[in-house]
Amino acid sequence: DVEAGGEPLVDGVPLADELLDPDQPQEKCGSRHPSYRVAMLIPWVNELPPWLSYFITTAKLSEYLVDYLVFHESLIPPQHLPSNVRFIDLGQSGLSQLFGIKMGEELGMPMRNASLLIRSMRFMLEKWPRLVAEYKPAFGSIFEQYLSDYSHWGYCDLDMIIGNIPLFLEQAELATQDIITYSFGDVDALYLRGQWTVHRN
Repeated sequence: DVEAGGEPLVDGVPLADELLDPDQPQEKCGSRHPSYRVAMLIPWVNELPPWLSYFITTAKLSEYLVDYLVFHESLIPPQHLPSNVRFIDLGQSGLSQLFGIKMGEELGMPMRNASLLIRSMRFMLEKWPRLVAEYKPAFGSIFEQYLSDYSHWGYCDLDMIIGNIPLFLEQAELATQDIITYSFGDVDALYLRGQWTVHRN
């Protein structure tokens, strides 16, 4: 049941919010975090997955802190996206060109060798698109030109139900840690989770 004011009822009695501190007035936190902004970088090679709407719906809950930048090659993005989910079209073979050029720059390769790297990346992404995930730790360099407005960058996957990240990612973590990753069952291992890892920019 729901009363006229929209409050949920149990046996006709308003349901108490267990997390509400009665001594702290509730105020809206604003539309954007005043100090931090996280860019989650998601290069996507294949057709868009059928579960994408679930990802987008839950990603919207994090718009206070997180933007999701989905890089693709000439796909038609969904309509009516939340403000924190952006599809960035790199054009035909744009991902392999960006990967090849940026990796060539980082490795100090002459341009003729970088063009070989671009062709190799194009072949790899066409044949084994999932291998783009192997380059996640390099995304900060590869997508550097898109990160100037962000305090942090990271990576995640489109097959996730994201939820309200500001409830889990603490300001103290963003202020003091260079890398934030979450683990389950192997907390003593030094391991970056491909599903969700954030780096200081």
